[in-house]
This record gives sequence, structure tokens and C-alpha cells, in this order.
Amino acid sequence: MFRTNHQVFYDDYMPEPDGLACSTRYLTQSRNEDQITADLKSFDKGAVLFIEGDRPRGVFIVRQGRVKLTTSTPEGRVLILGVGLPGDTLGLSAMISRAEYEATAEAIEPVVVQFITKEAYLTRLRRNADFAL
Repeated sequence: MFRTNHQVFYDDYMPEPDGLACSTRYLTQSRNEDQITADLKSFDKGAVLFIEGDRPRGVFIVRQGRVKLTTSTPEGRVLILGVGLPGDTLGLSAMISRAEYEATAEAIEPVVVQFITKEAYLTRLRRNADFAL
């Protein structure tokens, strides 16, 4: 399921013109207060990134591949809510609202995501309101 784990540092997270979200600068040697640490993780098809009802540990930014978002009905049926594509941030609303994940996220093909811990994301948000935009 989980294949790699590389740490990257970035600041000035901005969407690119082609719609892919990426960092404008990758830093490999030093960090400062304005940077965020994100783990680059790879998941195989069928791997679950997070489960509906779990407490969020952070957010996932899809870099490559597609992630299916589903929820369960009271009758036990599974409903597909959507598909996360490169550039999409998954789990943000649950993390910000201090709620549980509202959906289950499952890789429908090999996926690479950047995982940003809740603490790192909220610290960056408190220091720089523009980051929230």
C-alpha cells in the first residue's frame, strides 16, 4: 500500500496555470517560520488515505493520480461523492472545523500526495492569513 515517504519543504503554495497545485519553491537545506513541511507519499490502487468518521491528522494534496471520495448511508450503501484530482486538497474542511472526516478517500490508481500535518497547516494559517486564500 504505502510505498515511499520523502520530506519536502515549501512556501508560497500556488496553483499553476495548468491547474496543478504545486510549490513555487522547493527548499532542501533550511527551514524558516514561513515554510511548511509536507511528506510526499505514494499509495497503490485500493489504498485508503483516510476513513469517514476518523479524526483528521492533516490534509492531503493530490499530486498525481485520482482518489475516490465515498460516504456510507444509514442503510449501509456506499455513495461516491466525487474524485480528487491533481491539485485537489482532501480533508481540509474536517480539519478546519475540528470535525471527523466526512468521507473515505481511496486511491483508484497509483497516487502521490503531499501530506501536511494538522499542526503544520494550522501554524502556517495563524502566521499568514494569505495562505488561507
